[in-house]
Amino acid sequence: MTETIKDPAAPALGKKKKKHKKSNPLIRKLRIKFIAMMMGVVVLFLVVIFGVQYFSSRQSMESDSQAALTNALNSAAFPWSLPGIVDDTVVIIPGLPEMEDYGFEDPEAQEGKGRGGNRRDDRRMADFANRQDRIATLIAYYMADGTISIRQNNIFFISTEEDVSELVNAAIAEKADSGKLSSHNLRYMKKTLFNGTVAVAFADISNEISMLQSTLNRSIWISLAVIAVMLLLSFWFSHLATRPVERAWDDQKRFVADASHELKTPLTVIMSNTDIVTRSLGTLAEDTSLGIEPESAAAKKLQRNLHRMENVREESNRMKELIGELLDVARGDVGQHPESFQEVSFSEIVEDSLLTWESVYFEAGKTLTGTVDPDLMITGDRTLLRRLTGILLDNALKYSSEKSKILVTLRREKIHGKKQLHLSVENEGTPLTQEEISHLFDRFYRADSSREEIAGYGLGLSIALGIAEAHKGQIWAEATTHGNCFHVTLA
Repeated sequence: MTETIKDPAAPALGKKKKKHKKSNPLIRKLRIKFIAMMMGVVVLFLVVIFGVQYFSSRQSMESDSQAALTNALNSAAFPWSLPGIVDDTVVIIPGLPEMEDYGFEDPEAQEGKGRGGNRRDDRRMADFANRQDRIATLIAYYMADGTISIRQNNIFFISTEEDVSELVNAAIAEKADSGKLSSHNLRYMKKTLFNGTVAVAFADISNEISMLQSTLNRSIWISLAVIAVMLLLSFWFSHLATRPVERAWDDQKRFVADASHELKTPLTVIMSNTDIVTRSLGTLAEDTSLGIEPESAAAKKLQRNLHRMENVREESNRMKELIGELLDVARGDVGQHPESFQEVSFSEIVEDSLLTWESVYFEAGKTLTGTVDPDLMITGDRTLLRRLTGILLDNALKYSSEKSKILVTLRREKIHGKKQLHLSVENEGTPLTQEEISHLFDRFYRADSSREEIAGYGLGLSIALGIAEAHKGQIWAEATTHGNCFHVTLA
């Protein structure tokens, strides 16, 4: 006995390459929903966190500038307390009260008492001094006669009296006592003192705007980084979460396929024996040599048995059709192997289907017409595309009104900026509702109770959807004025 030793380094000749298993469309939709929910929660969380941070920072900065303006206006009531900017002299406004009217000593007597020694509230003014270090302010007086006097100017980009005059006039023109001059990046506050004099204070908010913009940019970049990381994790988690569902789906699909195959054998035997018995009973009923009277009990019994066998054969055919549809659904991967596709004429397929169904429509008392552009080629499976067309024509026949017209159109159109083959099947009948259309392609779905009278199992359109998706196309339905129209687009 000679033993053949196989070289492990040698390539496996004749070994079939393992095909990549394509996930089920329903599982993919479930994963997409899972990822969308995860990312929705992440985005909402980030918006809340960084939104609170941004608006709290904004509120804090606005409070600082408002406090600086308030303290600036309070000090503006005492023009002798600080030197002005104009000519480096103290600005004295005629008609203002004397110092002692406010309960203050002479400033010269306050030497050695610190920066806030001549103020009413040292602690508050010390805090104001700290704010002044951070926020540049401009204080000016608007006199009753329209003249403007500068009390203090720490804002570096306001250097001329014309600029000050423009700003003061803009603030005076505003109805509100405080607000923003967005074109100058300034916040203002004004207060009427006496004799028609209005003190106007401005605070530079350029630094505030810059810090808020920096905070916003930093939050956006951090959010994008978090979203990218969570998106990758969501993909991973979605596979883990749907793995048990995918296993259960595969088991169910395998069971349906196996059960359908097992049912085909006894069904074939039943149908064969039914045909034999039916033919035998028919021959017996036609045999006049037996001398059976047509109205006799034996003749009636024979006719009843013949009718029962006809019912058995009819129901067996319906069961055979159902088993075939279950097999198509159970396979799940029908037409999802592009390597088996080839270039075919879709125009020829649709025309052949129209010729086949024309006699069926005629017997049903309905009219089938078609407009098909010639030589429209597509890469796909001829059998599946023929099945797709047949399902739509069968559906239009079943759910159209009596003596109605069904119009089939196939042309190449530009849809969403891309040329595609567009097949439409329009019938006359009861228009579908939006609720019915949303579930129309679900398995075993029947649009309404009245349609239960029509033979079918709610699997045809589900199979059509699978065929369209296998060819990277789309299928949908829409209600028209006098009926419904089914559309299929294929690349």
